[in-house]
Amino acid sequence: MLASFVVHLRPHNPAPLGRSVGRSMHALLLGMVRQVDPELSALLHGTNALKPFTVSMLQGHFVDHAGRPFAVPSETYRVRYTVLEARTFSALGHVLLGKQLYDEPVIIDGEPFTVEEIVVSPERAQGWAQVTTYDELLASASSNRQI
Repeated sequence: MLASFVVHLRPHNPAPLGRSVGRSMHALLLGMVRQVDPELSALLHGTNALKPFTVSMLQGHFVDHAGRPFAVPSETYRVRYTVLEARTFSALGHVLLGKQLYDEPVIIDGEPFTVEEIVVSPERAQGWAQVTTYDELLASASSNRQI
């Protein structure tokens, strides 16, 4: 299972972000996985081995206030998750869909954000999202040896 999806988020209030937004987004992923699979979350957090996921920075327009980035309610922000195995995909997808369906916020640096949309279609995410398998990826690969 290979999945890449883009999550659209909107803060409820002006939201100050931590010094390392990348770490905040990583913590968000581990926290969401912990809600449905604490053992997997501990495994993903505790190992120094390669992780079966990637997390992008939070993308969007931030307002600077006293040298600190703030996310504002008038903007939508995006984060891209890529997962390389089914257990992580299942846990993360379960929580994100539940948050969107029941209008429950995710918490980033102590601030609530609404999950507005989860995009898995390459056409709707400018090629940044898709769900496939290793076999499908191999079958679609070009035999051309040059990039």
